[in-house]
Amino acid sequence: RNIIEATQVAEKAPEYIVDAGEMTEKQRASTIKQLEKAMQQAAKDLQFEKAAQIRDELLRLKQEQ
Repeated sequence: RNIIEATQVAEKAPEYIVDAGEMTEKQRASTIKQLEKAMQQAAKDLQFEKAAQIRDELLRLKQEQ
């Protein structure tokens, strides 16, 4: 794999970034629970940067409530 391909892969948006603009409260609560589980799993797997990014997304979602 060359450097350009590696850079493109690294620039893709993480799957845990969500658009909460049109979510119902029930959908938002469900998404928050899923992200909390994903954050805990990332920390358990020693993926601390990923866990921190998920935490930041959780905080953003909770502030929009």
